[in-house]
Amino acid sequence: MNQFVEVAFPLPLSQTFTYEVPSEYPALRSGQRVLATLKKKKMAGFVVKTSTLTEFEYKPIQISEVIDSDPIIGDEGIALAEFLCSQYGIGIGQALSLLVPAQGLSKTKRYLSLSDASLHAKSEKKQFVIERIRDASKLSYEYFVKKHPGHKAILDGLIREGWVIIKEKQSRPANLKTTSSTVSPTLSTNHLQLNAEQETALMHIKKDLTSSSVTKPFLLRGVTGSGKTEIYLQATQATLEMEKKVLALVPEIALTPQFVERFTQRFGQRIAVFHSQIPPKKRIQEWNRVFQGEVDVVIGARSACFAPLSSIGLIIMDEEHDLSYKQEEGILYHALDVVQFRAKYHGASVVLGSATPRLESYHFVTSNHYQELLLNQRAVSTHPIDIKVIDVGKDPDYVKGQRLISSALVEEIAQTLDQRQQCILFLNRRGFCSAVFCSQCEQSIHCKRCSISLTYHKKHQKLRCHYCGYVQHLPQQCPSCNSTTLVPLGFGTEKLEKELQYYFPDAVIERMDRDRLRKKDQYQYIYDRLKSGSIDILVGTQMVTKGIDIPNVTLVGVLDADQSLHFPDFRSAEHTFDLLTQVIGRAGRGELPGKAVIQTLSPHHYAIQTALAQDYLSFYQKEIEFRKDLGYPPFSHLILFEMSSKDEPSLRSMVQWINKQCKNQNQANIEILGPSPAPVYQVNQLYRYHLLLRSSEFSSLHRFASWVYGQAKPAFEQRKIKLKMDIRPMRFM
Repeated sequence: MNQFVEVAFPLPLSQTFTYEVPSEYPALRSGQRVLATLKKKKMAGFVVKTSTLTEFEYKPIQISEVIDSDPIIGDEGIALAEFLCSQYGIGIGQALSLLVPAQGLSKTKRYLSLSDASLHAKSEKKQFVIERIRDASKLSYEYFVKKHPGHKAILDGLIREGWVIIKEKQSRPANLKTTSSTVSPTLSTNHLQLNAEQETALMHIKKDLTSSSVTKPFLLRGVTGSGKTEIYLQATQATLEMEKKVLALVPEIALTPQFVERFTQRFGQRIAVFHSQIPPKKRIQEWNRVFQGEVDVVIGARSACFAPLSSIGLIIMDEEHDLSYKQEEGILYHALDVVQFRAKYHGASVVLGSATPRLESYHFVTSNHYQELLLNQRAVSTHPIDIKVIDVGKDPDYVKGQRLISSALVEEIAQTLDQRQQCILFLNRRGFCSAVFCSQCEQSIHCKRCSISLTYHKKHQKLRCHYCGYVQHLPQQCPSCNSTTLVPLGFGTEKLEKELQYYFPDAVIERMDRDRLRKKDQYQYIYDRLKSGSIDILVGTQMVTKGIDIPNVTLVGVLDADQSLHFPDFRSAEHTFDLLTQVIGRAGRGELPGKAVIQTLSPHHYAIQTALAQDYLSFYQKEIEFRKDLGYPPFSHLILFEMSSKDEPSLRSMVQWINKQCKNQNQANIEILGPSPAPVYQVNQLYRYHLLLRSSEFSSLHRFASWVYGQAKPAFEQRKIKLKMDIRPMRFM
């Protein structure tokens, strides 16, 4: 008897496709991968069920190959994928693709070649593209565009003209093991002594681990340096003693080396670490180790929430407030949704840790949906941090742009260095200056593909767009009026580093930002040097606000502390409070007392005042009133539609169309905000519009938004306009 299966492909398609299974293969099961032809291309897909149909309008074609002898996705994975489909409006194949390494799926690469090896173009830009292709033995379209984004349009033109030929080559999916084994546990008993608050918190978690009833997630709210990690470690040990497994999530693995280091020291080979910098082969090896039961603890960033762990007893989500837990490209999921689903499936305990919890999370505490565990004391240092506020609006040299660092901060840095201690300076802006301005025509130099000013990077004499990656050399003349009166405005970490070198020529100064950390393991290199005392002053962006726990760092300086207050985002005060609280907490984490100097133009804003006092509850009480008055989360739910296209008139037409659809079909009192141009209207040549839906009732909002998305998506795709539905959006730029 012929066997037929339904196959889902990792594409934005809601449907599955029926294929016949060749007779030489045994019965297939859900969760196995197969190679099958779709639109004349062989692709890896997932068997989602066996087909019960016996009659077909067209005879199904046969699958080409069965990749796995047994399923690589079990019942939990199938259920999780179905949840993701219903929650985020994605195809079942897309959802299943999140559960396996990218190398487990076949990918088509497009390689470039010249139609004639002797081609020569008069245009300098065309010749540049031709020479890059001619000089490379194997150059993919994707790699070229990534390395030379400014030449994409030129390349596309050469392809249309037939000068450049594209040849497609498909990679075969990597083999993933489907056998299971176990490793006998070797528990460490080497742990630190807990204080009374830590003991109480751990006692509640242990009690929950042994409970047979459904329990609430824990919100472990502890001041910076209060010893949350040691509680995670001892809770993990208790879980392993019960022969259960642990999933521990951190915002960014590369930025939290001490977290991984401490888990590794405690549990050794029983740990697998998942993050984006792991080489592809190593990533598959780690996935296989987890799948085969050789691992009891998985540590990783956002995507580790999909690790194929069985028998989960505890899920930890450290720094639960961090925005990086929300995926902002492709499938827009939040790791917390996955954590809550998996915890319910396994009956696992959940611990969400933070010194500055999301307002929504603490609201769950006040409404009795979460259970709070409180750590008010630092685990090691007993010294309160000495905090000074500098109102730089009263400093004429700062206002005129003649200095970035106040005299008070210069003095504190000098005293710290004299005592052979270390400093961290935080400025949440990269580059040398934030814009290059022409004093003649009063225009700044903008990105050619985005409605945003280019940032000047002095070291390389280049202007760079921090949205799309566009780069150009600093011109000698204004592109608008040809004047030579170009003036740098604002400042970034590069300029701050230069000013520090002027004040402290003998100090070892290092910078930590995305521009500096382009090489693999660069963060670890800088961190190790800071830990060993080889760096006197570390300058950085948000990277320096987390994961740094070094006793000899006794001074933290914050420049432009109110910068994030002015973003067009209702969470701007919350982000400001989080950043300041976290970075202040880097100081005085040992026996030596810590100091912090905060430079700001808004010294009386409640977000800054409460951060200086390290007073989360006062901030929460002020901010929650603001949210309640204006109807923002947690008193409402939001779903954002983002629409983008290179064709501005067509985009505007479809924006009005979807707005009309929303208003005509709105039967549930959903509030429709917009449509309006996005705050950054153009990114990478795409014009962008936002339409925001708001309601106090999530299920009706989600049902309505899903209907709108389902109706609008085909119409938008037909016109080649991108449409994204973002459930509970975290960013609005």
